[in-house]
Amino acid sequence: MRLRGRVARSRTIVLLGMGLASLAAIALLAVAVHRREARSLVTGEQLYKRARAALQREKFETAETLAAQIEPSDEYWGSGRLVAGEAATRTGHIDAALASYAAVPRDGSRTAIVAGLARGELLREIGRLTDAEREYAYVLDYQPDDALVHERMAFLLGVTGRRWESLPHLMFLLKSGFSTWEQLVLLGDLERPVDQKDFLRRCAERAPGDLFVQMGLAAFAVADGRAADALPILRDVVARAPDFVAAQCLLG
Repeated sequence: MRLRGRVARSRTIVLLGMGLASLAAIALLAVAVHRREARSLVTGEQLYKRARAALQREKFETAETLAAQIEPSDEYWGSGRLVAGEAATRTGHIDAALASYAAVPRDGSRTAIVAGLARGELLREIGRLTDAEREYAYVLDYQPDDALVHERMAFLLGVTGRRWESLPHLMFLLKSGFSTWEQLVLLGDLERPVDQKDFLRRCAERAPGDLFVQMGLAAFAVADGRAADALPILRDVVARAPDFVAAQCLLG
């Protein structure tokens, strides 16, 4: 009898434990469902506004986290990527910033234009001049009167040995009243090389394989009377980009 009683009590304890475990599992499931439903009730617009507010308060990680919760199908997805890109830039995570800006659809919208300009600025800073020029050109396709981007294009073309190609951008700056004294001097002598050797060297350190950086180094070598140093660089540039007219002309 005592043995049977002990067995009965043991079964009761086991069943009670199993019941409590089941209740705990159900409770956890309910909490998870509730959280998921709560998240789904937060709109993309709300998440964007919260992320933007966090960015303004310099809560950069919070801003990125909130922006990441916006679904790609949401109309605020692009705006959220801009916030995430700026937050990543402010914390020095340049690759993450570039990825965020690149995720913005290239649809010619104001958001896409801002993303393109932001990418161009970052790419220029890290020496990827070929990609930077592509981004600036995209912005000008949709925003042809942007003086800042014309200035950027004139600079990049000038330092990479393509002074004549910078003429339309310098002329725009002149006609719109945004020209600097230095740009007026360059406009008056399109054969004069733009003295930015230190800038190009920094670019070469960060992006040694960049086509336009190499073209700029070759152009400066020629201008300095070091044609022998420029020759192997130009041959490599032409081999990689046979249709690069400026490099072909400099190579002769």
